[in-house]
Parts: sequence; C-alpha cells; structure tokens
Amino acid sequence: IMSPREALKDVLASSFGEFIKDIRECDEISQTELAKRMCVSRQFINSVEKDKANISLEMAIKIALALGYP
Repeated sequence: IMSPREALKDVLASSFGEFIKDIRECDEISQTELAKRMCVSRQFINSVEKDKANISLEMAIKIALALGYP
C-alpha cells in the first residue's frame, strides 16, 4: 500500500496534461465527451493532454469542474 506522501510524489512528477489524461481515462471519459462538457474542441483537449496548450488558471478550473472535481 502506497502512503499519501508517496502518491503525491507520483502526481507531482507528472505533467498537468498527463494528470488530466490519467483522471479522464480512469473515469472512462473520452476526449470528445470532456470537450463537450467544456464547450471546447476535442483538439484543444488533446493539446492540453500533450502539454502543447498554455492554459490559464480559469481554464484549469473549468477542466477540474468538467471532470467532477469542485
């Protein structure tokens, strides 16, 4: 069993895009579905997950809310 501190190290070691992709896939949400929830394109979600998009704090919050994390 992994301690919370060890789990946090894993989270901090990944990029924001990898983190979003991991959550999305764990919750079995497609890029298309996430894009629909956010009213953005699937291509935008793809660029976020590949760390090619520079996103604002506001957009990061919008992603979190769309994934069900208030």
